[in-house]
Amino acid sequence: MRKLTTIFLLTFQLLATIAISQNGVAFRLIENDYSIDSDKVTVDIQIKATEDNFVLADQYYRFYYDSKNMTIDEFSAESFLPGELYYDVEVIESIEGFNASEIGALDYDANLGFVNLFIELSDLVTGGAVINTRDGWVTVASVDFAIENTEIPVVATWARENKTNQYASAYSLISEWVQPQLVETVSGEGFEDLFATPNKSNVAEVIDIQVGPNPTADFIKISSNLQFDSEATVTLRNLNGVKMLTQVVGGQNQAIVSLNDFTSGTYLVEVQNGNNAEKQIEKIIFTRS
Repeated sequence: MRKLTTIFLLTFQLLATIAISQNGVAFRLIENDYSIDSDKVTVDIQIKATEDNFVLADQYYRFYYDSKNMTIDEFSAESFLPGELYYDVEVIESIEGFNASEIGALDYDANLGFVNLFIELSDLVTGGAVINTRDGWVTVASVDFAIENTEIPVVATWARENKTNQYASAYSLISEWVQPQLVETVSGEGFEDLFATPNKSNVAEVIDIQVGPNPTADFIKISSNLQFDSEATVTLRNLNGVKMLTQVVGGQNQAIVSLNDFTSGTYLVEVQNGNNAEKQIEKIIFTRS
């Protein structure tokens, strides 16, 4: 991590033929795990296709954050995209403690932080994951931040034109795979920034959710040290983020989810303990026996 005292220009270059796509993608930053008794927050990076059959290629996720209260853990960056289609997420640049208060575009620019995360498509010949509008918000990556003070909100702002252009000309960018060796730059069709306050439901007792076995051949068991909320659910998604199953597990402290109707592969298990409470995401490997 480097601390800079002057504004700099970030540039990028894609190693394929590039055109401008007519399709668009929406961007969202959302807290995944943030409680008042925790010293960190997990920030999920999500996208949503505005047209069907969107084939995701290279991605640059760039955003600013309040580095007085948030310190990035670069080693925590994780991709949720299929490993056979994309390289691991890479933190290309991270900056903290940058004083840009003379600009005044963001409320926290006296202690500006910036991060640039990159996910690269591994094969420009065959393409990548397909995202459709029915998939809704798809989590593509996450990164953790240490929190100095949970009494104040955590905030982060997408790098984009007409919002952060006074700091640098590097914006969040996604490309769409069109055909072998041809990708098209995609416009941002909406940006949802992060503004999160801690979940106070964990002050008295901290819930510990376990998912296993992993790998598994027929089922997974979700267990908790506390009874789940009445609206708690378990959702299984494929690595494209498509919802495959949702099961209500409220009112108990363990549940069995059968995988008999699933094909072998890697899935994301999302456990949410009520509408406004804990959410935990785990990867599981299912090999049909």
